[in-house]
Amino acid sequence: MKRFQFSLEPVLNLRKKKEDEKLKAFSKVAGEINQIRNSILENEKQIEHLTGESHTLHGASLRDYQLHQGYIRSLITKNENLESDIENRKSELDSKRADLILAQKDRKILEILKENQYKDYKRLYFKKEKFELEEHYNQLKSIERREINESSEPTPRVFTYDTGSNPEASNDDSGASEIKKLYDRYKK
Repeated sequence: MKRFQFSLEPVLNLRKKKEDEKLKAFSKVAGEINQIRNSILENEKQIEHLTGESHTLHGASLRDYQLHQGYIRSLITKNENLESDIENRKSELDSKRADLILAQKDRKILEILKENQYKDYKRLYFKKEKFELEEHYNQLKSIERREINESSEPTPRVFTYDTGSNPEASNDDSGASEIKKLYDRYKK
């Protein structure tokens, strides 16, 4: 029997490629958002570090103190801007996620269809194979029966007509024909 072929295999391959593209687009946006979050974490660590150093500025000039505080405020402002960037990108991320989920559903639908068609193919294949095996078995059995019947049949009896030219004894029936034997039996 021929090999299973899914008629929609090219469509399935296209949907897999489409899903890969959607996954790459989603991963790119998610990666950018993660980079922004990492920047925020680094800025927060730096703010904590600079805030911890602020008590060491007791002997510093007012200008140095203002620069120090200005830098901390700029980091806080930068973090706020980065947080707003994340909020702005969340809608894009959600859109990419929805596109990816839709592409995955489209692919999964075709894969389920392929699995169901393969199950049907296997079922029909085994059904046909079983039918062929039963047919072959029945043929072998009929050949066996025929051979048994041919060998068990008695050999056909040949009736001959005795012309009486055989000078055998009358009570010796070994060479007499069947008709003669019947005749002698009913004659008595």
